[in-house]
Amino acid sequence: QQGLTQESIEQLKELVLTEPVLYGVIEKLNLRDDEGNYIDPRDFVIKITNMPNLILFQKKGVKVEQILNAEMLKITAYSDNPGEAENIANSFAEMSLHAYNDVILNQVNNAFQLIDQKVYVAKKELESAREDLQGFKIEEKIPDVKGQTNTLLTKLSDYKKEIESIDRNLEENKITLAKTKKILTEQTEYVKSSSTIRPNPMIEHYKTELITILLDIAETQEKFTPNAMEMKVLQNKYEMLKKQIQNAVEKEYGGDEIERNSYYDELIKSIGTNEIQTAGYLGKKEIYKRQINQTEKELNELLLKHNKLIQLEDKVTVLKDLYTSLLKSLQNAVIAKDMITKNLSIVQPAKLSQTISYNKFFPKKKSTMAISLLVGLLFSLLVVTLLEWIDDTVRTPEEAKMVTNLPVLGLIP
Repeated sequence: QQGLTQESIEQLKELVLTEPVLYGVIEKLNLRDDEGNYIDPRDFVIKITNMPNLILFQKKGVKVEQILNAEMLKITAYSDNPGEAENIANSFAEMSLHAYNDVILNQVNNAFQLIDQKVYVAKKELESAREDLQGFKIEEKIPDVKGQTNTLLTKLSDYKKEIESIDRNLEENKITLAKTKKILTEQTEYVKSSSTIRPNPMIEHYKTELITILLDIAETQEKFTPNAMEMKVLQNKYEMLKKQIQNAVEKEYGGDEIERNSYYDELIKSIGTNEIQTAGYLGKKEIYKRQINQTEKELNELLLKHNKLIQLEDKVTVLKDLYTSLLKSLQNAVIAKDMITKNLSIVQPAKLSQTISYNKFFPKKKSTMAISLLVGLLFSLLVVTLLEWIDDTVRTPEEAKMVTNLPVLGLIP
């Protein structure tokens, strides 16, 4: 046997010594004892305890042992008939081979069926995972997550840059408005009419409305074309509010003076224009803030989709690896099934030698009896000698004198 571990060798040894294999050989060769009964399979395996029965009555047996930790088992058969011993050894080897093949083949068939079922389940799960992945890509419209992420990040960066630019413009407008108002307050017309000039709250009101209109225009642009009626209505409102802001500024700084020079009028107009620009910048800033919020929301949603996509892709990868591994195992099982009878073989069948005198081999009853008698005689002499050597009993006057070193006065019979 090739490729077996020591544990497998021991299992093989136990397998070939099972009762079905032993009884199969006994029945096939019609092995009986002196009384004409089939030999008991338990007694057929040679052990120290059944040697007397083997020699005197059974006269047939088999022994299995491993050869020097090699991947081979040696089968030794005993019989008072050399030809029968040869048949026992060869039949036992063949029966063992068949038993091993049957056991392994059964294991391989069971493994094959189990792996085949797992392959079927893995294939179905892989197909389902691929469908889920493809359906998710189509439904969520994310064939290129990386590209979409980069696009959104670029938009987010552009929006933030626009807000920074607007903040700079607002700061410049604030400075310009302050300078213009200062210049205006230094004009003669303003000084003459300062008692009648009052802050106009409608300016801030119109500016707030202008910001709202700009936000409405931004939302409407996503749904309609520039020439749509909805867009024209909003544009008209926007222009009307610009005029209202300009008129409100005119009313605040015009006072009751009827005659004003053109420079004073230009200052008032500049203030109105500045207020309109400020409202426009604030409106655009609010638009960009909303766009930033929307973009960040889309990024978060895309991140969730990306994580879901990774999970689905990982699932497909794992199932694909599992399916490939199971297919390989199934192929190996097929190969093992085909090679099952090639792995275990009889290295050297038992056969009679033409040069050996078979009366030299077991069982040799005459030699055994002669040796037994000789051994018994030697053992008896040894025991007698030992008993005599350890016996210190005094039996004669001479022995008493020798032991005590005293003269003997008399002997009591």
